[in-house]
Amino acid sequence: MKILLIDNENEIRQVLKEMILLWSDENHTIYEANGVETGLIAIQQHQPDVLLLDVEMDDGTGFDLLKRISEPMFQLIFTTGHNKYAVQAFKFSAIDYLLKPIDPIELASCLEKGIKTRKTTYPSKTAHSDDGATDGQKTKRSSNRAERY
Repeated sequence: MKILLIDNENEIRQVLKEMILLWSDENHTIYEANGVETGLIAIQQHQPDVLLLDVEMDDGTGFDLLKRISEPMFQLIFTTGHNKYAVQAFKFSAIDYLLKPIDPIELASCLEKGIKTRKTTYPSKTAHSDDGATDGQKTKRSSNRAERY
């Protein structure tokens, strides 16, 4: 499964990545982006199965990013420190809305839901091949891969 983390705070992305690596024994590829523009590039390039998206970032909001995607093919989980955006998040078909600091058990539950929903919503997209990135672009760790933008 391909997971994309979009958050302007590097520390948050690192904590999320560590939680995901601890949560699963399966081979997941984890990508990172630090804002709207880099997030759009990462979505186009890697076509993630699950997107963990912050709301307020330096170059815009997660909603700005979503408005620029015509047909999202991923399961959306918001990860934010602001509870005031929850209603708007669900209007964008988010499967969950996690408040920072993120609880590892809640994150694991959301990712499980994302995997199950992904398999039933986009069955032909669940078996991904490697996206052709070179070893210099990815870092392997515990059979999981990570890439940063």
